[in-house]
Amino acid sequence: MPDLSQLLRDPQVEALLRVLLAGLLAALIGLEREMEGKAAGLRTYMLVGMGAAAFTVIGALLYGAGDPASRVGQGIVTGVGFLGAGVILQMKRRVIGLTTAAGIWASAAVGMSIGGGLYIIGIGTALAIFVVLQATGVERRLRPAADARPQEDASNEESGD
Repeated sequence: MPDLSQLLRDPQVEALLRVLLAGLLAALIGLEREMEGKAAGLRTYMLVGMGAAAFTVIGALLYGAGDPASRVGQGIVTGVGFLGAGVILQMKRRVIGLTTAAGIWASAAVGMSIGGGLYIIGIGTALAIFVVLQATGVERRLRPAADARPQEDASNEESGD
C-alpha cells in the first residue's frame, strides 16, 4: 500500500484536490449569491467551478500543454457563456440576471485557474469576485440618481440582478 506522500504525488490525486479547491472557492462566490436570494446560488457556482477545473486538469493530463489543452479552455469559456446566457431575462424595461451570468462565467475562470495549478490567480480571483459582489450597497446608493432620469432614458437602462 502506498504511503500518503506517494499518493499525493499521483497526478490524478493532485488533479482531484485542484477540483475540490476550485469547488470551495466557487462556493464562496455562490454563498454570496445564495444570501442575496438569487436563483443560481451555492450549488450552481460550485458545479461550474468544479466542472471548469475538472475539464482543465483532464485536458492537461490527457493532452499535455499546447494546442489541444487550450482548446479545452476555449470550450469551457464558450459552454459557460451559453449557460450564463440562459439566466439572463428581459422583463419590460429591466434586464435581470446579468450579475448572475457574469458570476457564473467568472467562477469558471476560478475553476480553470485552480485546475491549471495557478493557485494564486484562482484564490485571488475568487476573493476579488466575492468583494465585487458585496458592492451592492454602492449600486443602491447610485441607483436613485439613475431612477430620477427621464422615462425615455430609463428604458435603455440595464440592471444587474
